[in-house]
Amino acid sequence: MNRLQVGRPSSAPRLPKPGMKWCNYTRHFAPIGDFKGRDGYCKECRKLYTREYRARKGNPYKDTKREFIAIKGGGCQGCGTKDERVLTVHHIDREEGKQDGGRQSKYVKKAVKHPERFLCLCRNCHWLVHHSEDFHLLDKMTKNMV
Repeated sequence: MNRLQVGRPSSAPRLPKPGMKWCNYTRHFAPIGDFKGRDGYCKECRKLYTREYRARKGNPYKDTKREFIAIKGGGCQGCGTKDERVLTVHHIDREEGKQDGGRQSKYVKKAVKHPERFLCLCRNCHWLVHHSEDFHLLDKMTKNMV
């Protein structure tokens, strides 16, 4: 049995045209280039599914990030900006950050559990901490924290 026919209703064409694959979400054939790896949904259906899922369940990453921001005082601990779109999580211990692999979603979950290990910084302050020649900038920021 052809792998592309799995899950296909009897009303669908029996065999796909060359270069086509069955989309399991809207039940249609789409070009193979519209699929990512072994995903059963084409790109457009994946976007649609993700939008519908987040409308039903919310975005767990954003909810956890909002919780972390609230724990840390509601804004950047360097300059005080409150715009959550630009706020990020910063490891105080760089070695621990390298072990996490650099994914913000992992940081935020850990940060809510152990807020003493992290800072809430806007993208500008975060960049300054990592790239400034003033190596004591982080110490200055943590002293200014409320």
